[in-house]
Amino acid sequence: MSFPILSPKSNIIHSHNQPYYLRLVFYEYLLAAAVWVFVIGHAFTMPITHDEAYSFFLVKTNYYRAMPGSANTHWLNSFFMKLFSLFWGDAPGLLRLHSVLAFPFFAMAIIRLSDFKGKWFLGLFFFCLVIFNPYIIDFFSLARGYGLALTFQAWLLVYFIRAANAEDFQYRDWLHVLILSSFMLASNLSYLYSVLGIASFFAVRAFVFPGSGYSIKSKQVKTILGLFSLLVFFCICDLLFIKYYGKDLEFGGDSEFLQSLFGSVWKGSLYFYDAALLETILIYGSFLLLIVSAIFFCYQWYAKQKLNKGQLLMIVVLSILLLNLVFHFAFNTPFLYGRTALQWYVPGILMIVLLMNEWLKSMENILLPSLGMFACGLIVFHFAMQARLGYCFEWRNQAETDRLMKVIKQVQPKNMAIGNYGVYANYYKLLDADLAKLPIKDLVESKLVDCNPQTMKELEQFDYIAPLSASTIDCLKKAGIPFLIVWESKLSNEKLIKLH
Repeated sequence: MSFPILSPKSNIIHSHNQPYYLRLVFYEYLLAAAVWVFVIGHAFTMPITHDEAYSFFLVKTNYYRAMPGSANTHWLNSFFMKLFSLFWGDAPGLLRLHSVLAFPFFAMAIIRLSDFKGKWFLGLFFFCLVIFNPYIIDFFSLARGYGLALTFQAWLLVYFIRAANAEDFQYRDWLHVLILSSFMLASNLSYLYSVLGIASFFAVRAFVFPGSGYSIKSKQVKTILGLFSLLVFFCICDLLFIKYYGKDLEFGGDSEFLQSLFGSVWKGSLYFYDAALLETILIYGSFLLLIVSAIFFCYQWYAKQKLNKGQLLMIVVLSILLLNLVFHFAFNTPFLYGRTALQWYVPGILMIVLLMNEWLKSMENILLPSLGMFACGLIVFHFAMQARLGYCFEWRNQAETDRLMKVIKQVQPKNMAIGNYGVYANYYKLLDADLAKLPIKDLVESKLVDCNPQTMKELEQFDYIAPLSASTIDCLKKAGIPFLIVWESKLSNEKLIKLH
């Protein structure tokens, strides 16, 4: 039995001679370069964030035993943080260099994926939806693994389509897919959802459709299968170790599949633009379009008996969606959420735009490019209005922690508690000897929410506190504890309060 393949004419990486295509690519590279300038500025302007600080603490103190049991550990990210710390220093911007340098390669992959034959404005629309998404751009300015994972995933899609598009088995192409999968998982283990879909596709071709050189008797096919199996096995082992030994696999959504997987991504993509109705439309609209796309591409395969790009992307997207449900109900694993849920965005949005491309194939209307350009303009405008150099969406409460630390050194507290204790203890305390000498403790604000009299009385031992929550100040007022706000951030909830 043979396996249906793509027509060579539909290859996503085919070459073009059309002048419009060359001009489009040139403009996309110019736009990507402009965003990269922003990424660099963002990385070197923004203070260290909470999760970055803990990763820094582990590599700075050589606390390697704690790494495998922590979901905070993104292996490639930790490796580069250690490397840059050793050779160039501990400034936040330097610790983030690997993410910053990953962005041009990410943009190159998105440009390759945005190649839409004929409907150039759809390719530009996809490009803008990804490259001008401020939530995605955040992770290329942070010392986390998400930007790296997105980069390797984008190139993985390019090479997966090329490998599956070949008329017969291409060992080198599939080896590229495997290598990219390995680096993607080393960047962030949660991308196992994406890898399992691709590995399953390869296994089905080998066992069910052994034609075109995909026979299980082939040594090279067995090598790829074996390497995929080892990759998945070690990734699952590490995740189980984190879940049951480190007890740290808790980030994610406990309920509401759509809100976790789609709502968190769209909320981040809208950034600080508050539009509840638009967010709801995007959640249900994108989910519905993905389902319609899957049905359409399944029917297309049934009718033509040929795979196309949409169907290959569908394998990845459905793998992410279905495995979320399976792992959640079978193993009580949280749904992907926010930064971990971003892995559906690039293949999912591309799949939807490919559906639009199929629907508009026979339509030649001058209004369509104009509408496409207008939509792209709105996306770029949204990015320009919402993106911030000094802080990011998920860790806004560390927007001016560096300034807070300078003020704390000036006031020289005798006994102090701070809400951003993790950032202080894991980063600033390690690098600043003057701060390390100060008696600073953790202000556990979750215990103060109910304004319990006994808990509030314990605050009287401190001469200064630096809370993050507005409810803490409300409790101070309710308890009748006199206080004075010495310093207040203009960008976040950070404050320095003197207690009398």
